[in-house]
Amino acid sequence: MTLLNQAAQESAFASALSIFNSDRNNEKIISTLAAAHSWFGLNTLGSRTVFDNPDTTYRSIPLDPNVSYVIKAAANSKIPLDVNFSLWDQNNQTLSNLATSDLKRNKDGSFEIYLSKKSAPSNYLNYIELKENGSSLFIRNTISDWQNQQFDKLSIVRADGSQRTVTVSKEVQKNRFLSSLTSAGPAYQYYYQLSNTPVVNTLPEITLGGAQGRLSTQAATYSPFNIADDEALIFTTTLADANYFILPVYNQWFITTDYINKTQSLNNTQSVANVDGSYTYVISKKDPGIYNWVNTDGLNRGYLNPRWQGLSGQSDQPLPTAALKLVKLADLKNELPTGTKFVTMQEREQQLKIRKQSYDLRYTP
Repeated sequence: MTLLNQAAQESAFASALSIFNSDRNNEKIISTLAAAHSWFGLNTLGSRTVFDNPDTTYRSIPLDPNVSYVIKAAANSKIPLDVNFSLWDQNNQTLSNLATSDLKRNKDGSFEIYLSKKSAPSNYLNYIELKENGSSLFIRNTISDWQNQQFDKLSIVRADGSQRTVTVSKEVQKNRFLSSLTSAGPAYQYYYQLSNTPVVNTLPEITLGGAQGRLSTQAATYSPFNIADDEALIFTTTLADANYFILPVYNQWFITTDYINKTQSLNNTQSVANVDGSYTYVISKKDPGIYNWVNTDGLNRGYLNPRWQGLSGQSDQPLPTAALKLVKLADLKNELPTGTKFVTMQEREQQLKIRKQSYDLRYTP
């Protein structure tokens, strides 16, 4: 019940954030899908829902297609690995996406994006064309190196001289929020079916995203797992042309638990590669003593959602590969590739210490 209560609380808070920032005439940039944290002295509840990414900050802005905007990013010497500005319709379908490969930054890491149905003035290097059925901008910043990369600090202004006005009252927002508490079922049902279609402890086909809020330059797969205390899953992947990969573990309610103090997720930068460039991970409840340990945080059952980003999306490019094998912990050493990095208890403590310190940087003013 503890995990269910946490998931319900975080889902409700995520819904509240979305609803209280749904007035397209009074747009704000709101961050969501994050673990509980402190920021500027405020203790903020978690807002994780289905399959949050520990390496990504998610922000949304409601937009009026008849207004012109400018998004400004402050100077940043530690730019994120991957940035995506996705124009969504009201059903979270991607209408267009401005990705890292197309985003033009200034020398200091800052940038501006002009958003409008009209053509961009010549002094703007980045442009997102607003469409009549576009309702919001969903922004993803992904960092693979928590110590040396940081999320962009963003602001938004109107570029056409119009003024923001409150057109959705607090009473309407409250009623919408109360209604949302009983209408989250379809989204959870979708991901429940998606994640439970595969046979437990197996991986289905890797597919490209673009629908249901998934990033269009991302590939992913979903799988339920069920392991005993003396068992482990060995996960091996090749990245193809992806520049980023993450392997997170989720509980039965599709959210992470404690990835801040534990290696409940690992990305390719945080991991040690095999000799041939592939990556091998051990997913288990007990520490197997290898560097690439994905800790289930006490879970015997849950879900995996490995994902690969920065893909070209070209049909002639091969997709990443992945394999999953259930083994006994006692047999683990015989199943791992030559050159697997093992760690002592002291080395594990140091790995986790650096992880926590690096995570805290993202909420440092």
